[in-house]
Amino acid sequence: MSTFDIVSFKPLLVDNFFTEEHINHITEFIDSQINKNIKNGQNEYFGFENNKKLGCFTYTFTKENIKTTREYVSQEIKRILGIDIHPRFIDLKYQRYTSKTGNSSPELGPHVDKIDDKHYMSFSLPINNKENWPLYLYIKKYNIQNNQALFFNVSNTIHWRPKKEFLENEYYDVLILRFYEPGNHIFIDAGVAEKIETKARSITTHAFLKNLDL
Repeated sequence: MSTFDIVSFKPLLVDNFFTEEHINHITEFIDSQINKNIKNGQNEYFGFENNKKLGCFTYTFTKENIKTTREYVSQEIKRILGIDIHPRFIDLKYQRYTSKTGNSSPELGPHVDKIDDKHYMSFSLPINNKENWPLYLYIKKYNIQNNQALFFNVSNTIHWRPKKEFLENEYYDVLILRFYEPGNHIFIDAGVAEKIETKARSITTHAFLKNLDL
């Protein structure tokens, strides 16, 4: 039986998560999708989800996409967290924040990810960016660098970013991973939503006092 305590898990920042080979595997796949769309006379982000409010395009990798990288992620999760997770249970998404969504000033206010009634782990990993865009967990600031993976419980940890203005040719790429441990489901306690809402309000006050634009 697993001894991993997802409820009490403290955020963990891991340097150099991917090898250069896997970084290239991911970016070449995304570039190939964009280039194929352009070649076919379609919008370059055809097949990506456009979340205009968040100001990002999201590509969700299928179980058949980037198989070797998905297997590598599974191995690293076991090495770092001690969780034995099959690659098919790993949800991988590539997000590109850009003004081409129709929103040049993304909004990622204080929130948790409500996927279902289970606790989920996640990591956020910037990839090939020229600038840093801080991620906050509650009121702690993380200046995550390229290829650093920030692991945290996405179901009970409030996370957010300050607003950022994107010029026409600027973008910010991040790889998002989410997973739960099959056979060891830890369900979210009743009343958590109300507590999270109270915390979110306090974060908004904190951001205002620190002159951070939400």
